[in-house]
Amino acid sequence: MFERDYNEKRDFHRMYVEATVKFIKDGDSECHEGTSVDLSGNGVGFVTDQALSVGDVLYVTITSELARVPPLELEMEVVRVLPESGNRYLIGALRRQPV
Repeated sequence: MFERDYNEKRDFHRMYVEATVKFIKDGDSECHEGTSVDLSGNGVGFVTDQALSVGDVLYVTITSELARVPPLELEMEVVRVLPESGNRYLIGALRRQPV
């Protein structure tokens, strides 16, 4: 096994991507929207004006502005909620593993 330097200890590297994030909270029917900040192989960071809670399950669609890239559809769990200015929230969500 090779040793990674301090900045590369993640299993998946983050890519800083700005894309539209649409999500529906489990048990809800209303679709909300946000903007991605970063994306990795198992998670996404995005900003939204919707107050979410750690543990919320979301059905997420991330759409690229590039027509040749199909939307990414995932079931995710909120693992971090950080308040931002202007009633906005930075959300960290991880892909849910099949049960």
